[in-house]
Amino acid sequence: LFPVLTFGLGTWQIGRRQWKLNLIDALKERTTAEPQPLEQCMDQLDDMEYMRVKVRGHFEHTGEMHIALRAPADDNTARAGSMGGGKRAAGGNVITPFILENGFVQILVNRGWVPFDKIQPQMRPEGQVEGVIDLVGLVRHSDERTQFVPANRPKENQWFRRDVEAMARNADTAPIFLDAVEGNTVEGGPIGGQTRVTIRNEHASYIVTW
Repeated sequence: LFPVLTFGLGTWQIGRRQWKLNLIDALKERTTAEPQPLEQCMDQLDDMEYMRVKVRGHFEHTGEMHIALRAPADDNTARAGSMGGGKRAAGGNVITPFILENGFVQILVNRGWVPFDKIQPQMRPEGQVEGVIDLVGLVRHSDERTQFVPANRPKENQWFRRDVEAMARNADTAPIFLDAVEGNTVEGGPIGGQTRVTIRNEHASYIVTW
């Protein structure tokens, strides 16, 4: 029975491995695809996480929020060093309301990472973009709170994880959240490109084990 059982589990893992590889390929395609206008995708956003979209409008810096206790994404280590941070530096992501050019919809944009000594906007005035800009970002949904992440405190405007609905209520925007790509980073501003797409694929080792 044991050889039959382990052979069956190993065979099942072959299928699981292929499913995971297909998922990884699909996410890679989403994060590198040509961005689509957000206005044309409004009714599809629930199924568009990690998809690239483009918007045109301006930031409302007075509504800025921060997701604290974040390190910069590995791909941005060099830029983080230029801001006084590094791979293991403590800091946070800057979340800013963004008013679409038509003025009808406001969304939330994760502009990127800054070290704690630049978390307050007055410490990076040159990075507070003014006027109408074009921006490319990845659609993001709320993430789950893990065991070691503090609970958000909306009443105090303190955030430790991405809660799109709660943050949108706090900023009086639509519950739409984009991670700005690194190409939207400006000198002295938050470092974009903070999206982490990490999917473990250990099914090959499971196949061998079984």
